[in-house]
This record gives sequence, C-alpha cells and structure tokens, in this order.
Amino acid sequence: MVEDLTITETGSGGDLVLQGNNLSTTTSLWNMPYIALFGGNVQQLTPTDRPEGEQQFDWWGNSALIPNDTELQYNSRTEKALNETSLNSAGRIKIQQAAQKDLEFMSSLADVTVTVTLTGVDRVKIEVQLIELETESSNLVSFLWDGTKAEVVEQKQVGNVTPPLVWILTDGIWEDRGFWEDNENWID
Repeated sequence: MVEDLTITETGSGGDLVLQGNNLSTTTSLWNMPYIALFGGNVQQLTPTDRPEGEQQFDWWGNSALIPNDTELQYNSRTEKALNETSLNSAGRIKIQQAAQKDLEFMSSLADVTVTVTLTGVDRVKIEVQLIELETESSNLVSFLWDGTKAEVVEQKQVGNVTPPLVWILTDGIWEDRGFWEDNENWID
C-alpha cells in the first residue's frame, strides 16, 4: 500500500489538506497521475544543475528529492505535448505516448492504461485506468483538455474513492464546479 499526503487543487497548483491539526493522508493513487501529467516542468526536462536564483517551474520535489534522476522526475511531458501538438490522429498518438512516459514510474504499483481520445476539434480526453497490484482495486481518472484555452477544463475520478470534484481552470484560477456521481449525474 502506498500512503501519500492528500493534495487538492485550490487554484495554486495543489495544496496539502489539513484534518484538524494534522496533514491528511490518502492511500489512493490519485495524486500521482495528477502531478505526473500536469504538475511538472512544461517547458523542458528539469535541469540537474540550475544556476542559483533561477526560477523553478517544476514540482518542488524534483530538485529536493530526486535531483539527479530525470527518469523519476515529474516533468509534464503530457502538458507540453498538449500545448505543442496538433489535435489530429497523429497528435493523439504523440499525446498518448507522452502520458504513458509520464506514468511509467507507477508500473511497480499498478497496471496503468492510458487512453487518449479527441472529443472535438479542440478537446482531448485523457483517461488513466489504474489497477493496483496489491489490492486489484480499480480507479479511472479522466481529464478533459481544452486546446483553445490550453487548460484542463474537467477532471473526474471513478473508483473506490470519494466522488471527485471537477475543477475548471480559468485565467489561471482553479474553481470548484461540483462533482460527478455514479459517473453520470452532475452534482453542483
């Protein structure tokens, strides 16, 4: 079982959750795909040698926890591909390959299947199916990317966890818009 601090999106790129005076923890694998696909450095791979004072645009843990291992670092190849790739059949494959590369590190914890679908001329749906190796429990995490806005406009999670909130990124601010119940009914 993997235990992690619970992360929630509040408009600042993810915050830790407090329960009373303690940091909340989760045994769900939800944090990992979220950070891997959208929480890293979208401009480039994290440099192993950074000049002092240079702004860091990737996940803080890359330099603090795994500074010399670019294969384990969160570098958001997926978000970079979404921003730079034409949304056509060839682009869909490139985005899927980027997502698979971003999630490779999870193979020791779960069977990971990534499906990328073009749902419109400017929208991409990324579904990540996680089947945990230890418990065989299954979770599906789904992201809807708006190519015009260059942002995630919807995310939902189906599985043995609490109903996922859907967050919409508008002008750099994440807003809570409700959640999906039973994968069909929208609750405000």
